[in-house]
Amino acid sequence: MSENGIGRRKGPFTPGFGKYPVVFAGRDQELERIDGHLASLRAKVPPDSDVVIVGPRGVGKTVFLEHVERRIDEEPFARVVRVT
Repeated sequence: MSENGIGRRKGPFTPGFGKYPVVFAGRDQELERIDGHLASLRAKVPPDSDVVIVGPRGVGKTVFLEHVERRIDEEPFARVVRVT
């Protein structure tokens, strides 16, 4: 227990740079937007906007992008290029 008497429960996600979680959940809205962009590209129509991924450290930006990369790898018309 902590000093204030409230116990901490371990959540399903523990922050860790680029570690893929056991369960990937809670990003349905964001994935729908990515899927919309992929559908546009499939139809050879430019997407209507860009996608920018922002957020504080530890919220899962890298894991989200790795998940998106896995989806894009399944598409014959798209490539992922990592720039560091």
